Amino acid sequence: METPIFDLSTAHALSNAELAERLFSGRYRFIGSVTAWKNANEQRYEECRTLRVVDGKLGPTARQEFIAKHGPKPEKALSAEQLAAREAFSEARCRELLINPSVGSKDNAGELAEKDPQSYRRLRIAAVSYGLLPDEPSHHVTSSAQRTPRPETPQPTKEESAGLTKENGNLSGTTSQWTNLFLSNLDKKTQ
Repeated sequence: METPIFDLSTAHALSNAELAERLFSGRYRFIGSVTAWKNANEQRYEECRTLRVVDGKLGPTARQEFIAKHGPKPEKALSAEQLAAREAFSEARCRELLINPSVGSKDNAGELAEKDPQSYRRLRIAAVSYGLLPDEPSHHVTSSAQRTPRPETPQPTKEESAGLTKENGNLSGTTSQWTNLFLSNLDKKTQ
């Protein structure tokens, strides 16, 4: 049996019960985007969905189940510092400076960090409060003044190197184990 096709542009002509059958039965293919139709007709979509839930043919969404089990997400209380940072930098301004900076533009977070570290700090606080950046800074530091030097790794002396290569089975102390194996096999063939 062929799957029936439903054109969403004709949805206005159907009753809510008929529309609910087409949207939620799983038997229809659609012409048009169901998501776009749902966003344009939120109230009617919810009415159709409620009809199917009442009929027992559709259960609650995963989001509704989660909220029922754990309660709604608590509102995050902002500190005075975060509120002041939000006054200085709107979410749109934070996105403009941090998320998608224009290449070659002088108006970006790197320039702000170099010229006005205090404003950059407020920008970061605002961006964290909007959820655009993680609470912890990344390992990458943009300002050269803030970088800490890496500790130097001690290099082995020639004597230590020679000792290490002899411990690893290196015959000459300067060539690899595979080179020594190749040379020893070559010597056996030529003898």
